Amino acid sequence: MKNWETITSQLSSYPVRRACSGQRLIPVYLFVLVLLFTPVASWGQTISSDLPWRIFADNVSYDKNTQLFNATGHVKLVQGDRIITADSIQYSTKKLTAQASGHVVVKAGKDTVAGDRMDLDLSNETGTIYNGRAFFQARHFHITGSQIQKTGPHTYSAEKASITSCDGDSPDWKITGRDVNVAMEGYATAWHTTLWIKNLPVFYTPFLVVPIKRNRETGFLPPELAISDSRNGFEYTQPFFWAISPSTDATLYWQYLENRGNKWGAEFRYVLDPRSRGTIMFDYLDDRQVDDGTGDSSDRWGYTHDDQTRPNRERYWFRMKHDQQTLPWGLTAKIDLDIVSDQDYLLEFKNGLTGFNTTDEYFFDTFGRDLDDFNETIRRNIINISRTWSRFRLNTGATWYDDVIRRQFSDEDPTIQQLPWVTFNGSKQEIFSTPLFYTIDTHYIHYFRKDSDASSDITRLHEAEWYPRIFLPLRAGRYFTIEPSAGWRYNYWYVSETDNKDKNQKTSIHRNMYDIGGKFSSEVYRVYQIGGNRIEKIKHAIRPQISYNFTPDISQDDLPRFSPVKPIEKNNTITYTLLSSFTSKLKQTGRKGQSARTDMPVSAGKYDYREFLRLFLSQSYDFNEASDNKDDPRPLSPIFGEIRFMPSPYLWAKADMKYDTYDNDYLQKNVEAIIRDRRGDRLQASYRIQGDQQEHLKLYLYALVTRRLSAHAEYERDMITKEDVKRALGWQYRADCWTFSLDYIEEAENTRYAFSISLHGLGSIHQGIGGHTTVGGY
Repeated sequence: MKNWETITSQLSSYPVRRACSGQRLIPVYLFVLVLLFTPVASWGQTISSDLPWRIFADNVSYDKNTQLFNATGHVKLVQGDRIITADSIQYSTKKLTAQASGHVVVKAGKDTVAGDRMDLDLSNETGTIYNGRAFFQARHFHITGSQIQKTGPHTYSAEKASITSCDGDSPDWKITGRDVNVAMEGYATAWHTTLWIKNLPVFYTPFLVVPIKRNRETGFLPPELAISDSRNGFEYTQPFFWAISPSTDATLYWQYLENRGNKWGAEFRYVLDPRSRGTIMFDYLDDRQVDDGTGDSSDRWGYTHDDQTRPNRERYWFRMKHDQQTLPWGLTAKIDLDIVSDQDYLLEFKNGLTGFNTTDEYFFDTFGRDLDDFNETIRRNIINISRTWSRFRLNTGATWYDDVIRRQFSDEDPTIQQLPWVTFNGSKQEIFSTPLFYTIDTHYIHYFRKDSDASSDITRLHEAEWYPRIFLPLRAGRYFTIEPSAGWRYNYWYVSETDNKDKNQKTSIHRNMYDIGGKFSSEVYRVYQIGGNRIEKIKHAIRPQISYNFTPDISQDDLPRFSPVKPIEKNNTITYTLLSSFTSKLKQTGRKGQSARTDMPVSAGKYDYREFLRLFLSQSYDFNEASDNKDDPRPLSPIFGEIRFMPSPYLWAKADMKYDTYDNDYLQKNVEAIIRDRRGDRLQASYRIQGDQQEHLKLYLYALVTRRLSAHAEYERDMITKEDVKRALGWQYRADCWTFSLDYIEEAENTRYAFSISLHGLGSIHQGIGGHTTVGGY
């Protein structure tokens, strides 16, 4: 095979060698144009004029009369990562057309087009490939057609064609259609389309639009189908993704509920800059069913977590979170809004694409803040503006508590709001060049409520607090530290509005109070030389501490009778704590596993430091309790103990307890553990006991059964009532070109089956703005 090399900038130059003696020389622009307008996914890409072409062929000839160039026999044209191969290529300099025939294959990067024959009109950048097969790597798309037309620089059409993301001659699924039109970085449209599973047609639609953009694209997302108990019946949720701009997008939801009606939802996401973003969500349902207390409506459509009915048909949920990190003067802002129509809504719509669980998880992953619990009927709404310096922090904002039940069933609302509030805090810092240190905590709150209640007639109250504290840390020998401290708390309240103007009540109240304290602590440690392949050293540290706190008993009878205003109880206690920790110094291996907890290990240079064992004990003695004339004084507090065990990135365990030494009984016992491996398998378990009030077991398992099949299970049980709170089981099978998910969820008042099918390429996973994982259109 002969080698022909040319430079693209010299369009009239000649190859450096001849294919054989007596043949005409081939001008290089033939091959430049052939490659430039090759009809693949990158046919319309700009070709660099600085790269050399390498031409390989068995024979090359030129007919001066017809102005035709012919290259035959293993023709190969190469420029960078662009390659065209064929049995023969014929080019007309007069008509600016080219024909490639015989095993034609065009490669541009990882995109490929192959066919029996290819005709090109190089001047108009159009052409035809016969028995064509195209593969687009970016979306892993295969398009096959008996005749594919290139109708422009970035557009294509075919009378009959099929598309799939499955490899092989017999794909697991494909979509066939007529009058197919494709616009790269746009959409593909087709008429009379049929979805095939293997050789079985399963779905027909007269018209189909498929987004084929390589980035975020507008289009329908894979639906979710579910069957619940008699509450909702059959459920179908169809989301639609709208890529509004590079920094904004939205998802619209239509959910059909067999027994309830049509539920509509919208989710809008935006990014203002790399550190500022937000998400707004809203759902609405005109419910066919109500719980108005008549007949069996409460049994069928009500819930037992409260004593209220739910007579409203118009049901909605608005929620929003926003982070703004780039305000003037170094300020940052956060907004959390959560407004729901009724007390049952979040319990009833806890699962699904727009349910409470999905929303709560998304908000926590994206903003680091979750929602109030789904069964909380007083929901918090906050606007917060703050600024942080090296030693000080300013916070200001407004907090509105939305009492859902009172809003529905009462004309009066005594819910206390904080509109606005301001806090200013200073961390411990040196007072000039003295041995003294100080902290400062101040706040101002304007309490407001629409109506008073039986406990107080105050509707507006201003509260201010100033609380500085001074510390004097001292060293006592090599091993001990003594730190006495004293604080002064000044409070001022001003009652600006009441419901009873004639009542003789103070409008200005002051409180002055001091407190003193001290800490006596030490730290001893020893470093053990291990010299292992991974662990080099282990440090064992013991930190005992004794602290004392005293607050005098002063009269506080004249404080405003308003629930947020609390008297400060007298205090005269001594507390001991004992902390024992083991920290390993590990050599870095270069391979980072996914840890069970993200708070360890800490890296420094060539080593990792992991606190793999931590034990903590604490107990207090109350001198006031001991001196009071009680029949059964109990000055000793319950013993609190905690142990944390983190021997590797794949194991994390924690246990804590409170033990009453007088009753010889545990008031609290909690155990929690997470085990995972490098594959991603994960087991979580927790067991919580709170006296006689709560005993709760929770288990979660995620397992990769095979490379393609994964399973997850969740189980919660109330050990006091002997009732299961939640049982859930799910499977997901991920093939090369499709994914099938099946879920079963059984809760106290609802049972739900859900499944979804995602066709890769048509419903491909990609990262949306704001770190939210979305699914591409189909």
